Amino acid sequence: MRVATGKRTGRSYFDELEALPEAQQKQLRKAFYARIRTEAEPHPTLGSPCVVWTGETNGKGYGLLRSPGSRRSFVPHRLALVFNGIRDDPSLVVNHLCLNRRCCNVDHAEQITSGENVLLGVGPTAINAAKWTCCRDHLFDSENTYRTATGARQCRICRRFLNRRRKARLKASRTAIWTAT
Repeated sequence: MRVATGKRTGRSYFDELEALPEAQQKQLRKAFYARIRTEAEPHPTLGSPCVVWTGETNGKGYGLLRSPGSRRSFVPHRLALVFNGIRDDPSLVVNHLCLNRRCCNVDHAEQITSGENVLLGVGPTAINAAKWTCCRDHLFDSENTYRTATGARQCRICRRFLNRRRKARLKASRTAIWTAT
C-alpha cells in the first residue's frame, strides 16, 4: 500500500520548464494565461483579487493544465509561481491564503510544509491541535500531556482514571468467574 506523504518528488516545475524547448514553453504559457480571469472584488483580508483558474480541475477542486503536445499535466497555482520568477520547492506544498483552490494569484500563495498546511486547515487534525484542554477540561501542558506511539495527545489525569476503571472492571470480571464456579 502506498502512503501519501504530501510531498512531490523529483524536479521542481522551475527546472522542468527550463528543460522544455522554447516553443513548448511559449505554448504552455499561452494556454495558462488563456484560462485565468481576475475577479472583480478584492479578497476581504488579502486586499487583492483572486486570479481564478477557469480550466479543467482535478477531483479535489485544484486546477489542472495538460501540457500541449505531451501527456504531462501541471497544477496552475505552481505554474503561476514559476511564471512570476519564484522557484518552487517540490518538498513543499502551496498554501492558498485566500482558501480558494482555483486561485493562481502569487500574492495569495505561500510554500509551506505539508504538516503546517494540515494545521492551517479546518479538518479534525487542525481542530484537535488547537485545543488547550481535554474533554474534561484538564489543561494540555507539559506535565499533564501524554503522547501515544502515533503522536496523539492524551490527558494524563483522564488516562490514569480510565486505566483504574478498566483494571477494576477486569478484576471484577475475574472474581465473578471464580465465585460462579
